[in-house]
Amino acid sequence: MAAPRGASARRDVFATVLSSGLAIGAQFVAMAVLGRVLGPAEFGSVAVATAIAALVQTILYMGLPEVEIQLHELSRRLHSTLWWVNVGVGLGLGVIVASSASAISGFYGEPDLASALMLVAFAPVLLGTHVQSRVALIRLGRLRALAWCEVSAGVVAATVGVVLGLAGAGYWSVVAIPVTQALVVSVAVIAVAGWRPGRPGRLGDARDVLANGARMFGVQTLRNSGRLMLVPAVATALPSHAVGLLDRAQQFATVPVTSVLSQLSRVAVPRLARDSGAELSRRWLRVHLAVTAGSAVMFLLLAVLADPVVMLVLGNGWNEAVPLLQILALASLARASALSSDWVLAASGRYAVLLRFNVIAQPLVLAFGVLGLFGGVRGVAIGTCAGAWIATVVQLAVTARIVGTSQWTLWRDTAIAILGIGAPAAGCAALVSSQVDGVLPTLGAALAAPIVIACALVLGIAPLREYAMSKVGRQAGGRSSI
Repeated sequence: MAAPRGASARRDVFATVLSSGLAIGAQFVAMAVLGRVLGPAEFGSVAVATAIAALVQTILYMGLPEVEIQLHELSRRLHSTLWWVNVGVGLGLGVIVASSASAISGFYGEPDLASALMLVAFAPVLLGTHVQSRVALIRLGRLRALAWCEVSAGVVAATVGVVLGLAGAGYWSVVAIPVTQALVVSVAVIAVAGWRPGRPGRLGDARDVLANGARMFGVQTLRNSGRLMLVPAVATALPSHAVGLLDRAQQFATVPVTSVLSQLSRVAVPRLARDSGAELSRRWLRVHLAVTAGSAVMFLLLAVLADPVVMLVLGNGWNEAVPLLQILALASLARASALSSDWVLAASGRYAVLLRFNVIAQPLVLAFGVLGLFGGVRGVAIGTCAGAWIATVVQLAVTARIVGTSQWTLWRDTAIAILGIGAPAAGCAALVSSQVDGVLPTLGAALAAPIVIACALVLGIAPLREYAMSKVGRQAGGRSSI
């Protein structure tokens, strides 16, 4: 008998989070090794190239996967047409990056940047071939297979970067990671999906899908450019050392959003799309509370443990990145809290609303970061954080009005998630870490303490214990019926 929808969705969420967590672990291992082999200045010299590699990936997808997974029917002809579109865009982006490499290198005054960009130009060409195979896996519900393809690519890419770094390849070890990841994920997804394109149809037949994809593409490009273009925007005004510190701190702070939370849209958007009216409002609030609570715990812990985390992963030469990581972790909490808004608006087909909001909000967030240059690299981080929170508050308020959700309920749940769940966990970790010496003991004790206290509260307080037992009993009953 097929598993119930709720049980299947929970397994998909678990597989996505687990595989993304493994990919993050591989990235952190790579950063730990490369952070000791390369200095901030070397990272800063090619930070623009890695930012461009991430940005062209967003452009390449064109918002199509999010639109296609909601279609009731996707014909083979239309699917093939969209494959040819993605391949054409990938080739075009590769040519643009390669042809502009020398000009970009000259603009930033970094000679190594030109050769780095020539390698990065291969990434969109490779990725363009796998986008529609990715869509095929999602539409078939094979999210776990897709997740493991992605984690395999992340592990292989991190391994290549580490091997090159230890071999003395310098900045090439950093640039090789996104290109290797693009190659491996493309080959793996195409092989696992087993889908092959046919002859393309007329572009006119794909007009509606392309139009909605363009709106979603605009949202994703604006949202990601606010983050990815921060380093290129300030690189001309800061020394390479400061750019390297900002780049590494930003990657630390944003990896959980891009590698874990954003991937949950594969599960959340199709599920939210099945609801409407009051039921959609209630389900969105539940999703928002869960995502914000989990994000609050994750990013507030990262903020209070930034010192031992940086020491463990990057080493002694990166102490100046600690305050930057603390500030940018709070900015990432804001971005994570807004994700559920993106999902519910996409699920209800309100792509135009998302686009209009981001056309205004994301350039303002970037502008806040650039204006922070008056305070140096730390001012850039503070400006980015302030802009991210302003944008998130406005977006959540607008979404609540559109979906028909009570503003009081929305902000009450948000406060519970951040102040009632995330802040106590972070405070407990900060208190424990102040009493322990050594990097690994500090991290271990600080991360274990909130878990132990939470378990003690659940076991010691009768209402919490009864609630937990009822949830366990319900899950057991669900499994026994499968």
